Amino acid sequence: MATLIHKISINENSLIIDVFDRTDGNIRIEDNGRVIIHDQSVHDSAARGRCEYSSGQHRFRFKIEQLDGNKWAFFGIVSKNAAIQRQSYYTLTTYGWAGRNQVYLNGVQNIGHSENNTPTEHAILIHDYVRDSIPFGWSGRFWNETASDVIKTGRGFCNTKSSLFAALLRAVGIPCRLQFVDINTQILHGLVDPSITYELHTYTDFFNIEQQRWCHVDSYIVDTALVSAAKEKLVQENTIIGYGLHRDGQSEWNSIDNTFIQYVTNSEQNEKLERPLTIHKYGHFADIGAFYEAADQHGVQDRLSNRLFKWIFPLLIMPRNRAVENLRKR
Repeated sequence: MATLIHKISINENSLIIDVFDRTDGNIRIEDNGRVIIHDQSVHDSAARGRCEYSSGQHRFRFKIEQLDGNKWAFFGIVSKNAAIQRQSYYTLTTYGWAGRNQVYLNGVQNIGHSENNTPTEHAILIHDYVRDSIPFGWSGRFWNETASDVIKTGRGFCNTKSSLFAALLRAVGIPCRLQFVDINTQILHGLVDPSITYELHTYTDFFNIEQQRWCHVDSYIVDTALVSAAKEKLVQENTIIGYGLHRDGQSEWNSIDNTFIQYVTNSEQNEKLERPLTIHKYGHFADIGAFYEAADQHGVQDRLSNRLFKWIFPLLIMPRNRAVENLRKR
């Protein structure tokens, strides 16, 4: 339930007599269940109380003794039948609150924008929702998913998460467009053994209405938990790209700066790559469907047009998604 929290304790004067009972991750329980302590790792961990509640109103009081300023904690409820896991806020039947004004309903982050939000505030909320509520991964339909499909699938990669990000921006009146380039497939080293050297990559051009200029971003593609684990692996291996991201990539976005987690073309580290991070730029399109309608113009083949690929891809993604999940849980 908490990330990088040094210590949380249940107030002894609380009206509810409950204690911490179970944990998953780098948390230990002390003081007869009244205190949990998270170590200094960057990975999510979870703790649950012992008691069960089925109705009524209940009050709990917690004391957080130390919480790093750029981290957050989640407090919520979940079905007793749901297995405990480190990213418990993604569990179905989970409801609760977290830092940065985040609300989770049935395991999905509620964007929570209001009519009083500026376009910039809308954009940041949408960005963070797409980044963390739709974890990085693949579905059997490859790129061919609508925004609603992506939400139902519950995971996505650059093509599908960009489609969702753009749809949500447009829903609140923010102009945007999708850019299509190619990217070195070593970006997926450790998750996928690619058979090709470059793959189609999608990022979003967001129009900052307040500043009247375009901003380029793909920092929503990889969820925060995976970013932490993947960067740790890249540092250990002294590798520039892999595990779904670039070592110099950023996943926090302020709606002003160009921010990338994968398509980091301005990194000095790119000189160390065996082959360039990118070669081709195909331009911007309204959506990925429009891009593939013009595929003959830029020489990119839609692999979904191949019946064998369309049949076998759902099987190929199973080990990929397992690799992602195993890394995320490290």
